[in-house]
Parts: sequence; C-alpha cells; structure tokens
Amino acid sequence: MKPVVIFVDDETKILKGLQRILLNKEEEWEMKFFSKTSSAMDFLNSTKTDVVVSDINMPDITGVEFIQRVKEKHPCVKRIIVSGTNDRNLTAQASKFAHQFFPKPYDTKTLVATIINLIEAEKELKNQNVAAFINSLGEMPLAPGTYTEIEEELKSGEYSLGKITTIISKSPVIVAKILHLANSAFFGVKGKITNIVQAINFLGLNIIKSLVLCIEIFYKIKGFDQKYIDYLWNHSFSVARLSKEIMQSFNSERMICDMTYTAGLLHDIGKIILLEFQEYRDFISEFKTENYDPGVEAEKEKMGFSHAEAGGYLLDIWGFPEEIVDIVGNHHLGNVNEWEELNPTIAVYLANEIVKYKNEPEKITLSNKIKTEFLTDEKLENWINLAIREGYE
Repeated sequence: MKPVVIFVDDETKILKGLQRILLNKEEEWEMKFFSKTSSAMDFLNSTKTDVVVSDINMPDITGVEFIQRVKEKHPCVKRIIVSGTNDRNLTAQASKFAHQFFPKPYDTKTLVATIINLIEAEKELKNQNVAAFINSLGEMPLAPGTYTEIEEELKSGEYSLGKITTIISKSPVIVAKILHLANSAFFGVKGKITNIVQAINFLGLNIIKSLVLCIEIFYKIKGFDQKYIDYLWNHSFSVARLSKEIMQSFNSERMICDMTYTAGLLHDIGKIILLEFQEYRDFISEFKTENYDPGVEAEKEKMGFSHAEAGGYLLDIWGFPEEIVDIVGNHHLGNVNEWEELNPTIAVYLANEIVKYKNEPEKITLSNKIKTEFLTDEKLENWINLAIREGYE
C-alpha cells in the first residue's frame, strides 16, 4: 500500500502548483489536496494517512487548531506546518503539535525529502513503543527556537551565512557557549576565535547546529537535580571528544570524524528530552545513588524503550541526517556483529564506556568481536589514560 500524504492550503494556486510539481511522486504516494481543513479532517477520519502538510493560516479554523486536532484524533500521522508569517508566537503554538516546519515560499525538493524521511522514520523504527509514547504526549518534544530558526533558514533554499549568524547572535548565552567551546584545546584552533562567523567557518554548520541544539535543550531543563544536569552536559562533551579521537585513529577523513563528534555530543539526548516528562523523572529518581542511570534494560522494561531509541527517533523526525540518527539510536550496540570495521557507532559506544568506567576498567563491556577485530589492549589502555588525564566525565 502506498503512503498517503495530504496537503492543506487555502491558496488554490499553491495547491495546483504542488500538484504539478509532485506529479512524479504519484507512483510512490497517494496524494490529496484540500483548500479547507474540514474536508481534510473528513478524509483523515476515513482514510489511514501517513503525513499531513498544512499551512499555518487557514480561513475556517487556524492551521494550529487543525494540526492540534490531527494530533489528538490521529496521533500517528506525521505533521508538517508551512508558514509565510513571521509571527513567532503562532509558530511556537504550532510547534507543540507539529513534527517539522517550513517557511513560505519553501523549497519543494527539500519538502519532498522531509516527507520521505518522516515516512521512512516510522517504517525503520524497530521499537514502535517509542513512537507510541512520543505521540501520546500532550505536547510534542520540540526542537528549540534558535535551532528551528537555523533549520528554517537552511530549508529556504538560499540560506546565507549572514542570516544564520544573526539568528545565533540573538542569544548571548549560545554565542558565549559556542565561542568557549570553539576555543577549547580539543578543537586545536591555532588563533583566537572571537566571533560566530569564525566559529562557523572553523567548526562547520553541522557541528554548530548540534551545539545550538544541545545548549538550548540543556537550558530548558528545570526542577531536576542540577548536579545530574551538569554531569550529563560534561559527559556529552567528553564522549564527543573521545569518540572523535577514537575514530581518527582508524579514519582520518574529516567528514567522518566530525560526524562522529556530533553523534557523540548527542548520544544521550534522549535522556535530556525525556527529563521533560514526569513519568521518566519519577522512574530514574529510583536510581539516584547510581547517578540516575537505571541501565538500558531497565529502561526498556519500565518505559518500553531506551533513551537511545527515543533520542534517535526524535532526531529523525527533527530532520537530522540518517547517519547521526542511526548512531544515536544504536549507541548501545545492539547490532555490532553486522559490521566489518570500526565505524562511528562503535567509536561512540567505546567512548561512552571508557568515559563512564575509566576508573573501573573491569566494568567496560566489550563484545568479543570488538576485542578481537577492532582494537588492541594497548589502544584501549591509551584511551582510558587519555580519559583520566583529560578529566572526562
């Protein structure tokens, strides 16, 4: 059965333009086009639908109300909002119920790629409990504002470094954090980085985006043990740094190493996002003496999924590259035997184990395949010593 995608917009010219542009997708998708939300909802009530793309401004009910009703009545439908307004309050309201945003006029090629990604995300999800939990929540865990603005600019098709710099510069906290990190010894900068343009040029947009996302999500968490939040922050950066170091010892290609760093930075983002929900807070509070770490199997038993699966799923519907999504979702190595060489997922796994157990190396869990095919005792000892020397947490 073909995936069903519906488009809702009161501007008939836009709908007709979409129909024309998307003619080449007719063999892959069943597509319907509606100028009224009432007609779209009637269709949703009668037909299993995979993706809804709706304008934020509609005449009968607002796009926000419509997308909210879609979420309430059909929570498994993936929801995309498109908007030609600069009203950030309206966008913020819609963000509680939408998976993705697109500014108008939008790049159709990017929109199609996003629809494909959302459809595939559900198909490839091994644990449907993750989607069931996320979709049952009163509000969607949403990508934070600055990160979303950067994504909107990149999706516009003609983004400029100047606009991205302006977006980031609106938040002094993010600017200060990025400059601090860019000037850290790990990145090996030879001169002093003093502004965001230099940081973007030096680190690259993918790492900058991940830093922005990480900074914003950490600053949203309120009312939980601050020592644990600080630990997760330091742990995320420690794993990022060590995983890149490990990857570089096997593959010197910058793109691969940068991807490994980004995935290491975001590997525990599922824990951060789940802290927004009281059910998860109550659960991990039972493990306070273990630094709120119940372990993956206990998470699955209680929640039906792990923090790794939750993090991978959310990064997927937020539009992160498939490679990053796979690394984050699999960083506890459920499929290590499928690989023939050390890759970024194994590097992140190793870094996570080493950073956690650097002072108790006997607790580092490695499969026979990793021990016999991917590393030597000498390499492992060197990485443990590095983690101790650098004070990785």
